[in-house]
Amino acid sequence: MKESVKQLRRTAWTVVAALLLLDTCMTATASKSLSSLEITVCIMEPTWALLSWQPGRGVDAYRVSYRSTIRLPKQRWRIVQTQNPWHLLRDLKPDTEYQVRISALARGAAAGKRYAVLARGEALFTTPPDRARLWQGLEIHPSRALNTLGATTWPALASLSERLFLFEFLAGGLYVSELKPGRLTPLYSLPLLAGTEGTDRFCLTACVLGGRIWLTWIERQQAGGIQMLASWAPDEEGPITPTEIARARWCSMAPAGDQLWLVWQPAGSGDKPFVAAPYTIGVGLGQSTLWDDTPPGAVQPSVASFHAQMAIPFIVEQDGRRSLWCTLFNSEAFTDMRMLRRLGDSSTPRACALEGSLYVVYNNHLHYSQGATPRADLVVTQVDPGGFSLSSTVLVGDGNFNCCASLALLDGSLWVAYNKSFADPATSRLINLGTFLTRIALPPLQTSS
Repeated sequence: MKESVKQLRRTAWTVVAALLLLDTCMTATASKSLSSLEITVCIMEPTWALLSWQPGRGVDAYRVSYRSTIRLPKQRWRIVQTQNPWHLLRDLKPDTEYQVRISALARGAAAGKRYAVLARGEALFTTPPDRARLWQGLEIHPSRALNTLGATTWPALASLSERLFLFEFLAGGLYVSELKPGRLTPLYSLPLLAGTEGTDRFCLTACVLGGRIWLTWIERQQAGGIQMLASWAPDEEGPITPTEIARARWCSMAPAGDQLWLVWQPAGSGDKPFVAAPYTIGVGLGQSTLWDDTPPGAVQPSVASFHAQMAIPFIVEQDGRRSLWCTLFNSEAFTDMRMLRRLGDSSTPRACALEGSLYVVYNNHLHYSQGATPRADLVVTQVDPGGFSLSSTVLVGDGNFNCCASLALLDGSLWVAYNKSFADPATSRLINLGTFLTRIALPPLQTSS
């Protein structure tokens, strides 16, 4: 009997030793295969950089440490932890060299328990100078990654009383942040409307009238989309109370005199005419005007005040392609329709007037092949009111998906907020990086000595 027990114990210890040896071999193999992480700097701007690396097996988290190499001994490492094989570094300094180290951590690291480092990687990169480029006598400044709420969607800008406000959706909820030019972190962020289960909110637009900021958007439920309208004043606490306007699948608005002009595309299948209607504060929605001869395939109307009229840029879908068009509206009729851009697939236009010209910002796929991963530049087209002469340039072109621009005027600059997404190297799935900000500015006046 004693010999049998001893034999069982020897067998058990043999099994345990074999398992430990197998685990050690697997760990050693994983450690060997992941001994070095190759870091790629995907995008780099003066104040931010996007890093990615090849994900490894058995890795539960990555520790990203970075610091400026200026006065290296005195610089502290800034450390973040992520489960993604990519990370966006924010709040960087222009024209500065940075050192980054990334460690692949074994299980338990994310919970603060004891962990093993399976692999390490190190890289150096230098951010470009914060230098604007000239276009049509204007300055186009590099984009900045805003530290607002994270993976937000449909940013909408509005300026009121020399203050700049940003509205965003996050998980269906509506939030407002006050931005200070030159600062990447907002002064504050406030919730204005809670998300509703089963409701998708999109196509957010903001403008100013009567000392308040007015907001319109689409709420899509199973029954279809409804255009909503609400207002908010600075330093006013939420929640806001929205009003239903019409069944719609796309919408926009702009101020004209003492009224808001709402433009929307009715919800439903097939081609539908665009609708424009005035909204008077304290009175409500006025008589609507239908654009009966809307071109076939016309979608995504926007609107901007332009030389005592309203300009309505929109998209025409034909033969699987999307082109950018524009028409004028004088509160009674739609006139002067013409194509602005045929090349590339364009979508989600937004417009604003500056120094007598109209600037239409939209996303365009001209420079990218139609692959599995969508990519789009943010493009701006200048429209001259005299002869509608056109000039276009890429506002943001970094090989990622840049979309949903919003425009606002402040201090002689046309501020542009937009969403940026990039393809996860592991899955090719688009990852929403949140809201970014750039601007088109009038150059400073040259003073004679």
